[in-house]
Amino acid sequence: MYIYQNNTPMKPLIKLLSLITILTLSCKSQKTEKPLSPPEGYVSGILSIVEDSPCQYQFKSQSSQETFDLVNVQEKFADLKLKNGQIVALKILRLRRSSRCENLLPVEILDVVFQ
Repeated sequence: MYIYQNNTPMKPLIKLLSLITILTLSCKSQKTEKPLSPPEGYVSGILSIVEDSPCQYQFKSQSSQETFDLVNVQEKFADLKLKNGQIVALKILRLRRSSRCENLLPVEILDVVFQ
């Protein structure tokens, strides 16, 4: 059935618009999102908050798979809304002291960038 407007069939126009819509949507779905790379000097990873532990704030690096004990989070970054499982980039300073928790490397945070 044709719908006429000013004696012009609308069916070919609808087909053309449908084709354009399908092509546009398919192109958008094929875009690959690159993970954000951390700024130079920063380490990207996942923050873990472990209640009832002397090492409450832990950070697992995505590049080296090391897990760090963040010793100064509560003092220096108390105003930040840090969440468990949050992806962040940290500028850290490794400390030469024994860790409060087993298998964790103690570090001091110099700066935080949210990703």
